[in-house]
Amino acid sequence: MNQSQALYRLQVVESSIDAAKSRVSQIEKALEKDESVQRCEETLQTCQTTLHDAQLAAQRLEHELESLKNKIQEGEALLYGGGIKNPRELKDRQAENESLKKQQSNLETEVLNAQEALAKAKNAHETATTALQEAKTTSLATQKELTQERDKTRTQMSEWLANRKDLLKILDANTYQTYKQLKPQKKGIAVARLDDDDLCTFCRVEQTQVISHQVRQGKLIPCNNCGRILVAI
Repeated sequence: MNQSQALYRLQVVESSIDAAKSRVSQIEKALEKDESVQRCEETLQTCQTTLHDAQLAAQRLEHELESLKNKIQEGEALLYGGGIKNPRELKDRQAENESLKKQQSNLETEVLNAQEALAKAKNAHETATTALQEAKTTSLATQKELTQERDKTRTQMSEWLANRKDLLKILDANTYQTYKQLKPQKKGIAVARLDDDDLCTFCRVEQTQVISHQVRQGKLIPCNNCGRILVAI
């Protein structure tokens, strides 16, 4: 293995290491908090608040209706019990009782609406609860798969790091230094293969016969277009 071939293999290994680090980071983030579970938890929290408010509203209106019915019954007892002798007072009591009955009719409508809203809130709460349970079940399976993938990726990364260490032993200091300086300038791709038609596989520009010959001899020669180190594999 000549220096240019060793550089190419080093580049492949380092690209694999970088990709593995990025993937492990993504997995770690996903394992910290499952977004679908989080969304379901937020939805359930909203449904719980809505249900609580609906329960309070229904209870308040039902209590008001019950109190109003009792008041109407008490008024009717006075009206028809013979206790009121004054005609004017009797008329006032009758008018008040009629007014209370109208209030009762309106309040009964409000109670029905509140009970309907409560039923919808209960259904939404049950749906959100089920969705959260299903999301958690799915999340457990996903987390298991992600954990296995993370562990496998870490194992592969350890192997690639060992390969990188071995390749660095092959490379001389000047060659490696040239590669290190060129790599960030070329967006991580410092080495490109020379194909059988003498084309740089990165920029697809044909090389001169002199360059191609030198590259195939294992010399560190840059592409005459993109400037990447060419290697014949």
